Amino acid sequence: MSSKRTPLLWIEDMHEAASEVMNFTEGLAFEDFVGCMKTLKAVLFNLQILGEAVNKLPDEIKAMAPEVPWDQIRGLRNRVAHEYFDMNLEMIWTITQQHIPPLVTSLEKLKHQIEQ
Repeated sequence: MSSKRTPLLWIEDMHEAASEVMNFTEGLAFEDFVGCMKTLKAVLFNLQILGEAVNKLPDEIKAMAPEVPWDQIRGLRNRVAHEYFDMNLEMIWTITQQHIPPLVTSLEKLKHQIEQ
């Protein structure tokens, strides 16, 4: 028996995955990131979770946070899942350092809106 997940649960999954990306890369330099296979794979896995959760969110929920690049998150998930053999690790690093922190903030706001 499968249980139906709510949009709030998908947002919580996204928040947790994005927070883990931040935690896994905190204090690292790019060279450390690409040199640690465990960290690299953990980050890529969490980026996949982000994109998969985006696929499950209804458009009306996404519309509540227009600053979030929903399509880009979904597209990144597809690249990580299907083009894993040709990942641009500098791009992944830039995403973790520049785009994930504001995403966490936006997801926190969205979660609060949904809970209201």
